[in-house]
Amino acid sequence: MLGSSWTRRSRMARNPYKYVIKLTATERQVLEALVCGGKTERRLADRARMILWAADGITIGETRRRLGWSEQIVLNWRQAFLARRDREGPINALKDRPRPGRPPVFSPSASGASQGDCV
Repeated sequence: MLGSSWTRRSRMARNPYKYVIKLTATERQVLEALVCGGKTERRLADRARMILWAADGITIGETRRRLGWSEQIVLNWRQAFLARRDREGPINALKDRPRPGRPPVFSPSASGASQGDCV
């Protein structure tokens, strides 16, 4: 019981506007194009939408509710966008970073299969 009330109070004490985001007109246009683009990956469009909401003053809690994400994910993506946008641009700042791991053993071209062979 004690832990739950402490957790509730600590959540309420957090800054709902942490990582305030100010966008240039160009950045806003690029992000709006991602949100409205029919060919954009869902996760990239959601991240762009989240950044636009942050720039419009929507709180972390409201963003979390709208997207169904955890508060920590919203904070992580806001922080990542601020850290990476000048270096990588607004679109690349919202993309997943390459993950470590073993490279694929066979590529489609190396296996000898052509697109006509696949059904």
